[in-house]
Amino acid sequence: GHEIDLETVQTNIVRYDIAGTGMSAAQYVALLGGEGIRASMLPPTGIRLVTHRHIDESDVRRVVEVARKIVTD
Repeated sequence: GHEIDLETVQTNIVRYDIAGTGMSAAQYVALLGGEGIRASMLPPTGIRLVTHRHIDESDVRRVVEVARKIVTD
């Protein structure tokens, strides 16, 4: 699955590792993109997401839901 160390999060940038999914960063980013979510790759299995002032809590919840769907489908 996903692995995020919340103790180190002190910014609007979220980096996480998807090694446990068996997917490459490119595959995962493409699946997010298919849902309208832009992310960056940190190959081979790192993902980077960035929020800004136009991203609200409902947007963040949607990204979490999509990410869960990607790893469970």
